[in-house]
Order: sequence, then structure tokens, then C-alpha cells
Amino acid sequence: MIALSYMENVKFISVDWGTSNFRLNLVDYNLNVVKTIQTNNGIKSIAENLNKINGNHVDIFLNYIKNQLKKIEIFNNSVPIIISGMASSSIGIEELPYVKIPISINANNLIIKYLPNSILTHPVILVSGIKSQDDVMRGEEIQLLGLYHDLKIKEKCVFVFPGTHCKHIYCENGLLTNFKTQMTGEMFDIICNHSILSGSISTGLLNARAIDAFKHGVNLVNTSNSILNTLFSIRTNTLFGHKDNKENFYILSGLLIGEELSAINTKNQIVLCAENSLYDLYKLAISQLGLSSNTIFVEQEKVKKSVIMGHNQVFKILEL
Repeated sequence: MIALSYMENVKFISVDWGTSNFRLNLVDYNLNVVKTIQTNNGIKSIAENLNKINGNHVDIFLNYIKNQLKKIEIFNNSVPIIISGMASSSIGIEELPYVKIPISINANNLIIKYLPNSILTHPVILVSGIKSQDDVMRGEEIQLLGLYHDLKIKEKCVFVFPGTHCKHIYCENGLLTNFKTQMTGEMFDIICNHSILSGSISTGLLNARAIDAFKHGVNLVNTSNSILNTLFSIRTNTLFGHKDNKENFYILSGLLIGEELSAINTKNQIVLCAENSLYDLYKLAISQLGLSSNTIFVEQEKVKKSVIMGHNQVFKILEL
């Protein structure tokens, strides 16, 4: 059983439900994570199985949350559940419209909806995403909301959130003015696993040799006339014995990350929001491109808590 003090200290339940992953955190009043459940049952996998499961569309998603909560044994039914990410998309719990930018970086400007239901006794709050003229995002705006209020940056800046679909979010004087999606992670996966280059690439540790290969890949962005032509050099590296497959892995990584970062307007201060190996690689690429002095490297632990920090901003405006 869980101690009473533990139950009373839970402020809200944070759910970050992406396309591929599900993460639920019990958050206390100091914004510490008391318990975490993480699975690979993202919105997409559940949506694909909806026709195989009897029941109401919304109820199926909320039953999944209910079953995860049973593992934690939380008995305080008044603790709100705040859900962001792809849960508010067309394949999610309920589709909510995007908020159009520019907007003030404030929870009041997001579309926030209570979900009446018969599955969960907790108040359930769904948070929508943001759109520009030609781009959309669901999830990173919550991370931005948490980090922006914590870092208190006022000048022009661009927040960089690496991932499968990397987001570059432009901010100025408390406004989210623009954002761009970069398909860096997805392109890397496609090239490594589904292209003619796959036979020339294999994973390896980020050792000194790999770092040199990565830097070489970043430098190719400035010395090559065409990234499409440069990509094929990864195959000829193998054919001619210039590089081994592990080096090619990091050359490709450096090439794609370098290409992504080269699109940033360097008049903006860069705020890198990355974790784990991506933090190391993006920091290395930023250094190689001569952008370190213009970059804030957010602590990885703070990035890990960014969704929780954003959900806390949402919590502050809820009438509970």
C-alpha cells in the first residue's frame, strides 16, 4: 500500500502521449516525479487497433490510462490528469483545433478542454497544439511553455528540440512567432534502414574516431554543393575503403544534423533542448559550426522535466 502522505502530496498526473510512446508521471507539489510509467503504446498503435476493440473511441483511450494508473495504486480521485501531445490529434482521444501563431507563450492561449467521461473519476484535461501557415506541432509547445518561463529569455531566440521530427521554435519578447519542423530523425532512420546506403552503415560507440567522422559530416554541409550528391559518398566510402560502416554512421548523422542547424537564422540566440546522445551530437555540431558562444545548452534534467513544467503552467490556470 502507498502511504497517505504520498497520496496527499500528488499535485497532478502528467501524460505525454506521443505518436510512438506513452509516458505518465505522478507529480508532487515540488514538481518532483513520484512515479513514472512509460510504454511504447503511442497514440498510433492504439488508434490502429480501435476496430479490433469493442467500445467507445474515447473510452478505449481513457481505459488505457486507467489501467496504467492501477499499477501505481493512486487513490486520490480528485488529482487532475493533464494530457498533451498527439492525444488531441485526429487519431487521438479527441481532435482539438490548433491555435494559430503568433501567440503569447502562456497557458491561457492554448486550447484546453475538460473531457467528461464515465471511465476516470479524475478530472481529465486535454491540451491542443499549435499551427503556423504551413506547419503544425503537438507536444513541443508544452515543453516550450515550461522551459521559457523557467529560463526567462527575452531576446530573439530559437528553441531547438531534436527528435524524429525536430522543432525549431522562434520566440521574441514573450511571443512564439514562428516554428519549423525538420525531419532529421526520420530521414536518418529511412537512410540507415531503407536505402541503398543501409549496407554501408552500422552503429557504434561515440569514440574519438566516431567524433572525427561526425565532424567530417558536419563540415560537408559547407563544402558540398548538394546534400543529395554528398549522401551517395557514404556508399563510395565503403566501395573505395575510405571509411568503415561505423564511421559512415556518424558521417551521416553529422551531415543531417549540420544541414538542419545550418537553416537557423544565427541572429537568434539558440537554445538547445536535447537529451542523452542527441545532446552530445547536437552540442558537437553547434561547436563545429562555430555557434557555441551564441547557444544556451539547457541542462538535460531540465529538458526531461519540460513537459511537467509546461503542465504545471496549465495547472495554474485550471479552476479546480
